[in-house]
Amino acid sequence: MLPACGLILFTAAGLTWWMLNRTLMGKAVFAIGGSLSIAERLGYNLKAVHVFIFSYAGALAGIAGMVHVCSNRLANPFDLVGMEIDVIAAVVLGGARITGGTGTVPGTLLGVLLVVLINNVLIMAGVPSTWQRVIVGGFILVAGALFLLRRRA
Repeated sequence: MLPACGLILFTAAGLTWWMLNRTLMGKAVFAIGGSLSIAERLGYNLKAVHVFIFSYAGALAGIAGMVHVCSNRLANPFDLVGMEIDVIAAVVLGGARITGGTGTVPGTLLGVLLVVLINNVLIMAGVPSTWQRVIVGGFILVAGALFLLRRRA
Protein backbone atom coordinates (compact mmCIF):
# COMPACT_ATOMS: atom_id res chain seq x y z
CA MET A 1 0.00 0.00 0.00
CA LEU A 2 1.23 3.47 -0.91
CA PRO A 3 1.89 5.71 2.10
CA ALA A 4 0.10 9.05 2.41
CA CYS A 5 3.37 10.86 1.61
CA GLY A 6 3.37 9.25 -1.85
CA LEU A 7 -0.21 10.30 -2.47
CA ILE A 8 0.60 13.88 -1.52
CA LEU A 9 3.68 13.82 -3.80
CA PHE A 10 1.74 12.57 -6.82
CA THR A 11 -1.14 14.95 -6.14
CA ALA A 12 1.23 17.94 -5.96
CA ALA A 13 3.11 16.76 -9.06
CA GLY A 14 -0.13 16.29 -10.98
CA LEU A 15 -1.44 19.70 -9.98
CA THR A 16 1.88 21.32 -10.92
CA TRP A 17 1.95 19.51 -14.28
CA TRP A 18 -1.61 20.62 -15.01
CA MET A 19 -0.87 24.21 -14.01
CA LEU A 20 2.30 24.43 -16.11
CA ASN A 21 0.94 22.73 -19.23
CA ARG A 22 -2.76 23.61 -19.33
CA THR A 23 -3.07 27.17 -18.03
CA LEU A 24 -2.01 30.59 -19.23
CA MET A 25 -0.16 31.11 -15.96
CA GLY A 26 1.99 28.07 -16.76
CA LYS A 27 2.84 29.50 -20.16
CA ALA A 28 3.77 32.76 -18.46
CA VAL A 29 6.03 30.89 -16.02
CA PHE A 30 7.92 29.27 -18.89
CA ALA A 31 8.09 32.58 -20.78
CA ILE A 32 9.56 34.38 -17.78
CA GLY A 33 11.97 31.50 -17.20
CA GLY A 34 13.14 31.76 -20.79
CA SER A 35 13.71 35.51 -20.90
CA LEU A 36 12.36 38.20 -18.63
CA SER A 37 12.60 41.00 -21.20
CA ILE A 38 10.90 38.99 -23.95
CA ALA A 39 8.10 37.97 -21.57
CA GLU A 40 7.59 41.62 -20.71
CA ARG A 41 7.42 42.52 -24.41
CA LEU A 42 4.84 39.77 -24.93
CA GLY A 43 2.60 41.53 -22.42
CA TYR A 44 2.86 39.27 -19.38
CA ASN A 45 2.29 40.96 -16.03
CA LEU A 46 5.66 40.10 -14.50
CA LYS A 47 4.76 41.17 -10.98
CA ALA A 48 1.61 39.03 -10.91
CA VAL A 49 3.45 36.00 -12.28
CA HIS A 50 6.28 36.42 -9.78
CA VAL A 51 3.81 36.69 -6.89
CA PHE A 52 2.07 33.54 -8.12
CA ILE A 53 5.35 31.61 -8.50
CA PHE A 54 6.57 32.51 -5.02
CA SER A 55 3.15 31.88 -3.46
CA TYR A 56 2.85 28.47 -5.13
CA ALA A 57 6.40 27.49 -4.20
CA GLY A 58 5.77 28.64 -0.62
CA ALA A 59 2.56 26.62 -0.44
CA LEU A 60 4.35 23.51 -1.70
CA ALA A 61 7.19 24.08 0.77
CA GLY A 62 4.66 24.43 3.60
CA ILE A 63 2.91 21.21 2.61
CA ALA A 64 6.28 19.43 2.36
CA GLY A 65 7.23 20.73 5.81
CA MET A 66 3.98 19.48 7.33
CA VAL A 67 4.42 16.07 5.70
CA HIS A 68 8.02 15.88 6.97
CA VAL A 69 7.02 16.80 10.52
CA CYS A 70 4.08 14.38 10.51
CA SER A 71 6.17 11.49 9.20
CA ASN A 72 9.02 12.09 11.69
CA ARG A 73 6.80 13.20 14.59
CA LEU A 74 9.45 15.78 15.35
CA ALA A 75 9.95 19.37 14.21
CA ASN A 76 13.68 19.94 13.94
CA PRO A 77 14.67 22.99 11.86
CA PHE A 78 18.02 21.38 10.96
CA ASP A 79 16.67 18.10 9.55
CA LEU A 80 17.04 18.98 5.90
CA VAL A 81 20.16 21.16 6.05
CA GLY A 82 22.46 20.14 3.21
CA MET A 83 19.72 18.71 1.00
CA GLU A 84 19.96 21.64 -1.41
CA ILE A 85 22.54 19.84 -3.54
CA ASP A 86 20.18 16.87 -3.89
CA VAL A 87 17.33 19.14 -4.99
CA ILE A 88 19.51 20.86 -7.58
CA ALA A 89 20.80 17.50 -8.81
CA ALA A 90 17.27 16.10 -9.12
CA VAL A 91 16.09 19.07 -11.18
CA VAL A 92 19.17 19.15 -13.43
CA LEU A 93 19.22 15.38 -13.95
CA GLY A 94 15.50 15.58 -14.68
CA GLY A 95 16.18 17.75 -17.71
CA ALA A 96 15.62 21.31 -16.50
CA ARG A 97 18.20 24.00 -17.12
CA ILE A 98 19.34 26.05 -14.15
CA THR A 99 18.99 29.16 -16.30
CA GLY A 100 15.26 28.46 -16.67
CA GLY A 101 12.72 28.19 -19.45
CA THR A 102 12.70 24.40 -19.83
CA GLY A 103 11.86 21.38 -17.74
CA THR A 104 9.05 18.95 -17.07
CA VAL A 105 7.39 17.60 -13.97
CA PRO A 106 7.83 13.92 -14.97
CA GLY A 107 11.51 14.62 -15.71
CA THR A 108 11.95 16.14 -12.26
CA LEU A 109 10.25 13.12 -10.65
CA LEU A 110 12.65 10.83 -12.54
CA GLY A 111 15.54 13.02 -11.39
CA VAL A 112 14.36 12.68 -7.78
CA LEU A 113 14.17 8.90 -8.21
CA LEU A 114 17.70 8.83 -9.64
CA VAL A 115 19.16 10.96 -6.83
CA VAL A 116 17.45 8.82 -4.17
CA LEU A 117 18.80 5.67 -5.80
CA ILE A 118 22.31 7.13 -6.01
CA ASN A 119 22.25 8.19 -2.35
CA ASN A 120 20.92 4.80 -1.20
CA VAL A 121 23.55 2.91 -3.19
CA LEU A 122 26.30 5.13 -1.78
CA ILE A 123 25.02 4.55 1.76
CA MET A 124 24.88 0.80 1.24
CA ALA A 125 28.39 0.85 -0.24
CA GLY A 126 29.68 2.60 2.90
CA VAL A 127 30.76 5.82 1.19
CA PRO A 128 31.23 8.66 3.72
CA SER A 129 28.61 11.42 3.59
CA THR A 130 31.15 14.04 2.50
CA TRP A 131 32.03 12.03 -0.58
CA GLN A 132 28.36 11.40 -1.28
CA ARG A 133 27.88 15.14 -1.78
CA VAL A 134 30.95 15.26 -4.04
CA ILE A 135 29.58 12.42 -6.17
CA VAL A 136 26.14 14.04 -6.46
CA GLY A 137 27.86 17.32 -7.40
CA GLY A 138 29.79 15.42 -10.06
CA PHE A 139 26.49 14.20 -11.50
CA ILE A 140 25.35 17.84 -11.72
CA LEU A 141 28.54 18.77 -13.59
CA VAL A 142 28.18 15.83 -16.00
CA ALA A 143 24.52 16.65 -16.69
CA GLY A 144 25.37 20.31 -17.27
CA ALA A 145 28.21 19.37 -19.63
CA LEU A 146 25.92 17.03 -21.57
CA PHE A 147 23.34 19.81 -21.96
CA LEU A 148 26.01 22.18 -23.28
CA LEU A 149 27.31 19.59 -25.73
CA ARG A 150 23.79 18.80 -26.92
CA ARG A 151 23.02 22.49 -27.42
CA ARG A 152 26.19 23.08 -29.45
CA ALA A 153 25.55 20.09 -31.72
